[in-house]
Amino acid sequence: MFLNAARGRRSAFRDILRDRRAQNHDLGFQFSLSCVADWRSTGSKEAREMALEAARNLLWRYCPQGKYIQAWNARSGQGEDRVQFVAGRMIADTMQNLALLYWAAEETGSSDFSEIANDHALTTARHLIRDDGTSFHTFVFDKVSGKPLRGETHQGYADDSCWSRGQAWMIHGFAQSALATGNQDFLNIAKRLAAKAESLMGSSNVPVWDFGVPKPKSAPRDSSAGAIMAAGIYIIADLVSDDEAPRWKALADRLLQGLLDECDLTGNPQAEGLLAHGAAHVTAGYADTMLPYGDYYFMEALMRSLGHTEFFW
Repeated sequence: MFLNAARGRRSAFRDILRDRRAQNHDLGFQFSLSCVADWRSTGSKEAREMALEAARNLLWRYCPQGKYIQAWNARSGQGEDRVQFVAGRMIADTMQNLALLYWAAEETGSSDFSEIANDHALTTARHLIRDDGTSFHTFVFDKVSGKPLRGETHQGYADDSCWSRGQAWMIHGFAQSALATGNQDFLNIAKRLAAKAESLMGSSNVPVWDFGVPKPKSAPRDSSAGAIMAAGIYIIADLVSDDEAPRWKALADRLLQGLLDECDLTGNPQAEGLLAHGAAHVTAGYADTMLPYGDYYFMEALMRSLGHTEFFW
């Protein structure tokens, strides 16, 4: 049933591959959890070729001057402001898309995929992560020279705050990259980001949507940030030494328990998702919602908590 439902969406993924305007940095999200999943589960050659095409298209978004993957596109009719906004911009979320490139490198033997993934990860570490372990959501480069200009936010509270889902994307993304490459530096970055998130959460078990909001106790929570963090921190626990693993597993368990205690909708027959209190884009008015990506990472975290280690990333 699930396989047929997933394959029923394949035409939508073909449409993405046919239309460059429909493509952005999220090709990794989209094709790792659809076509790579199908290839690994069933051996579908069509799914494999679609995933490889998506990985090649993701390479085209690489900006060699700044060594980062361009996040978004400007589309016709959006105006000059949008053109200027997207130009030369990388974002925290893209770390989660590198898995497609690492998979493509392993699948084809071509180092182009892994080299660009590594470049982007290193640029992320250099420019999106502050000295204190907090993070910017986005960073802007001169679109011609690649000169680094400034960190900003798009979905967070302020340019100098720390959007919790951005921190979560990078925790999971660096942990996942460490898993794919064996790079200890990537693992250390994931640990540093996770430790900072733990500190910023205080006594809360579900992250506030932005750690820099003036009144965090009354601000919206983001269950999706908690789910992504939990799944990523379980990866950390699997990669560190036996002596260190309990510390990270305890943090992941705490985040997962917070979701079960405060956000779980599985007992609600009217619910259209698994988790309540997702914060899609608070400053645009989208808070306290059910989010499909929150649900996915909730399931991943639950499975990792039970010892599963084989996933489609």
